[in-house]
Amino acid sequence: MNIFIIKIANCLRLIDDPETLPLLLSVGCFMAGIPACICPIPFTIVLMITFSFQLGAYQATPIFVAAISSHLTTCGCGLLLKLLRL
Repeated sequence: MNIFIIKIANCLRLIDDPETLPLLLSVGCFMAGIPACICPIPFTIVLMITFSFQLGAYQATPIFVAAISSHLTTCGCGLLLKLLRL
């Protein structure tokens, strides 16, 4: 139990530090990850968020990874189609 509390405290410390986890980058990843799991256009979502926040190529890479991984988790493995058939 103590290890869990220490890990949570470390995560909260990282979130509070803007040099370690920038807020704009994490918001961009969340904005790309949620809609990309439903609709099959992850490239368009990544480009839309990248251009609207005026991010460069290095900042667009985590957003791309978030969109592709969420899309493959639900649509790529067929989980969404199996849930719709039930």
